Amino acid sequence: MLGAILSKEELLDNVFFENKITADFFSDSKNSTLYAVFTAMHLNGIKIDSQSVFEYCLKTNMVDKIGGMSRLLELEQFFNVADINFFISELKGKFIKSKTMQIIKNFVSDACGKQTFETKDIEALKNQLDVFSELSDKTQYFNAGELFNSLKERTDFLMKNKNQGYLSGFNVFDKATNGFQGGELYILGARPSIGKTSLALTMCHNLAKTTPTAFISLETPYLTISQKLGAFESQIPLYHLRNGYLNESSYKKMFEESRETYIAQRLIVVDKVSLNVYELKGIVRRLAKTYGIKVVFLDYIGLVDVPQNLPVYEKQSIISKTCKQLARELDIALVALCQVARETEGKDIAPTLANLRGSGSIEQDADCVVFLHGQRYSSQDEPIVTRNFIIAKNRNGECLQSKIDFIKNIAMYRNHEEGAEQ
Repeated sequence: MLGAILSKEELLDNVFFENKITADFFSDSKNSTLYAVFTAMHLNGIKIDSQSVFEYCLKTNMVDKIGGMSRLLELEQFFNVADINFFISELKGKFIKSKTMQIIKNFVSDACGKQTFETKDIEALKNQLDVFSELSDKTQYFNAGELFNSLKERTDFLMKNKNQGYLSGFNVFDKATNGFQGGELYILGARPSIGKTSLALTMCHNLAKTTPTAFISLETPYLTISQKLGAFESQIPLYHLRNGYLNESSYKKMFEESRETYIAQRLIVVDKVSLNVYELKGIVRRLAKTYGIKVVFLDYIGLVDVPQNLPVYEKQSIISKTCKQLARELDIALVALCQVARETEGKDIAPTLANLRGSGSIEQDADCVVFLHGQRYSSQDEPIVTRNFIIAKNRNGECLQSKIDFIKNIAMYRNHEEGAEQ
């Protein structure tokens, strides 16, 4: 491989950097040092050949560390550009095996020396191993002919299979986006107590009838979620379920008549009190690969942490980019709930993209941003409250606005019905 770089420098950009190969991949110190020299020269615009590499190492006192000029001349004789991808694959495999064995060895050694074992120890191990999954990422290049063929293949598929998105059950959203799409990041924003969690759970309830769906809850306990879903399914007031105010008829309706449809939901709820960005990666990947989840809701993005001493805006940028990367990597729709900044508090002003907490990164990374807007308070005599559903950003379609109804006694949203009792 090193001989191939000496022969054909552009391999660094086209193959080595694309495969995220660093000097650490080479176990031999001379090879590792020489690759680091190649990288430094290339990034500084210095042409790579035996003579220039020798002169560079002479100036930086590294001639002995790379094995001298004789080593460079020897490498020139051993290269095979045609087989470079095979060698890259072998190098990656050996590197991952070596590092994994070392990490596990250290983990076992530390575990044996501890009196007790905690969940955070497992999470630390997962985070160390998680970095290897990123080595599989590879940039792809397509010429115009390949783009045309992929367009035709996708169009033919869509013509035979309508509504390929995962439908939320809300007409304005499904019309503008054709439902949730794999590989995309959605933001659902609202001021506190407007009902974004209830809207997300309503969408989950609608989706889970046909689509494997997950709800990661950092704010609402799983038992509360189970009660809300029960109210959705049985139409029994949530207050009655939460307090056990069920007569014989309503008890039968909930636990006998609604049992089969409730249990049939293709839904996974993840209850977590705190979550950092590395744990988020592990959970979402497990949901997608183990449970086949297609749509993941995260309630909410502001409660995800980055365990590094960084400014808040940098942490927010890391979190939003991680969410977008996970959506693309796993080909899932990731829906992150987000609070709207308090500039709109106490005013009847619809939120805008600028009002998103950490909007610089979240607004940029999101494919679609939806706002829920309306009055927080209503009269006890109003069984239904109408709120605005605003699609403020839609990378692949229209930005629309409509009304949706909030049914107060079951804390559930539905499409707006003209003339519904207010």
